[in-house]
Amino acid sequence: MINEGIADDPDINLSNPTRKRKINNLRSQKKKSVELKGQNDLTDITTPIGREKDWGDREYKLRLIELTEIRRKELITQMLYRLAEGKGKAFYMIGISDDGFPVGILKEHMDESIANLESMAGEIGAKIVVLRKDMTTAETFVAEIMVNKRERNEVIMDVRVILLGAEGSGKSTLISVLTSGRRDNGKGLARSNICKHKSELLLGKTTSVSQHILGFNSKGNITNYSVGFANTYEKILDLSSKIITFIDIGGSEKYAKTLNAGLYNHLPDYAMLVIDAIRGIQDITLEHFQLALAMKLPLIIVITKTDKATNSELNSTLDQIELSIKNLKIYMDCKEDVVMVSNLFLSEGIVPVFKISSVGFDNFDILKNFLNLLPVSSEWDHKTQKHFYIEQVIEKPDIAGKIVGGAMLKGTVNSGQKMWLGPDNGGNFIQVIIASIHCKHVTVRSVKAGQFCSFLLKDCSALRPGMVLLDLNTHPYAAFEFDCEILAIDKIHEVRSVTNSYQPLIHTQTIRQCTRILNDCGDVKIYPAQMCLLKLRFLYRPEYIEEGTQLMIRDTFITAVGKITRVYHFEGGLG
Repeated sequence: MINEGIADDPDINLSNPTRKRKINNLRSQKKKSVELKGQNDLTDITTPIGREKDWGDREYKLRLIELTEIRRKELITQMLYRLAEGKGKAFYMIGISDDGFPVGILKEHMDESIANLESMAGEIGAKIVVLRKDMTTAETFVAEIMVNKRERNEVIMDVRVILLGAEGSGKSTLISVLTSGRRDNGKGLARSNICKHKSELLLGKTTSVSQHILGFNSKGNITNYSVGFANTYEKILDLSSKIITFIDIGGSEKYAKTLNAGLYNHLPDYAMLVIDAIRGIQDITLEHFQLALAMKLPLIIVITKTDKATNSELNSTLDQIELSIKNLKIYMDCKEDVVMVSNLFLSEGIVPVFKISSVGFDNFDILKNFLNLLPVSSEWDHKTQKHFYIEQVIEKPDIAGKIVGGAMLKGTVNSGQKMWLGPDNGGNFIQVIIASIHCKHVTVRSVKAGQFCSFLLKDCSALRPGMVLLDLNTHPYAAFEFDCEILAIDKIHEVRSVTNSYQPLIHTQTIRQCTRILNDCGDVKIYPAQMCLLKLRFLYRPEYIEEGTQLMIRDTFITAVGKITRVYHFEGGLG
């Protein structure tokens, strides 16, 4: 249920929870937290950690010494398998037997094992970083080592994190401090470095969607400021084996369209909910949380401005978090917490909570370490037929052709390929040529599903956001009408009636268009916490939509999320 995890009692006062409810919640949270922190395979590798599995990204090795050439080739093949299982990342437990017992090895054997692991990783274009090395006795050691492989052809690991939260909570400031390495002065200095428009600088508000990258090399060091503070996107990509892409949106209700665009157009893997320690959780904060939950985005909570908040204000905010977000929360206070939670983040539904100050740099190292270990969340299909949604269209007088920006949903596109473009207002598609490709401000030969990029198109005329580029082997179609199921996630608890005169604005992928209701049985009742079925028709033009695609309705009448269940094809033409 989408509402699960929210304090949905309309009478509850979040800033003043009852003592009984608070104590019960804290007890259950503490019990689960202690259970997880006590799991030996994550927090203490000097005790048994469970038998090695034949699948997954984790490999146990007692020692890697005196290797023959044949044995090296076998181990490299095994490393490639573990890297494939971990989507470019694998973890080696050295000094540990296959049944997970920490035997421990001598220091000279550990040093040789690590050197051999580094040498083998180098042969396949990967690098290693020693995450931890612990003593089992006075003379023996065990270690956990991460192997990181950079993808070829300028395609870099890209983990996309959207920042949610109320206006003024410090989202842009947080991004600036992370990506620049410079602390804020408490007067807006940091956020001014990443403002996209002059109006944002003058208003002190984010009014558009923007992306900013944070690079890590294979040793876990940040590449944005590895050489001074002036690294370009291209330099960061050259130095990095992993990229975190932050998606910054406006927190004001006035700029709600930036939220819709960020969630549906920019393919986030994770949601980072930013909460002001002084003002605490607001209505818009809860709405953002519900939307992230509805889209099944793993959640990270960052409490900002802890340097300014009084103890009373901070404790009040923590109480609100405990009551409003029922998922298991673990407060990140040390490196051991980072290693544990990064391994269980997705499988256990844990919500890590960071308390930071952009002025004092408090706990920023812990947050950076966590981001470096953040696993890839989404499953992208690189081998299926190509599918790209256009979010923006750019024309430059000195360039022959038109530039389109958007998201690769499926497949792999190479420069020079032909694709279907459409639909136009008549539902027609034409063939176009992908003249060149840019990703992260860098020219590349190809892009894969899950990446945000731009194409230079040749042989095209009218373009608009919401159009798609499709594989030539597909038979594209357009649609005016479709069925969908929706679930209201706003705070209204009464039954609402929807008449045929209601024209909801639909957001799905990069499509944003008004629709009308086609239900033939009179008014439709929308009940709280219950799915509602609707048949809708686009008002102005047909679109390319697919069954199973998520959608959102967000207006003054309702905030609802759901998915398309059936599409009624409208046959246009192919040019």
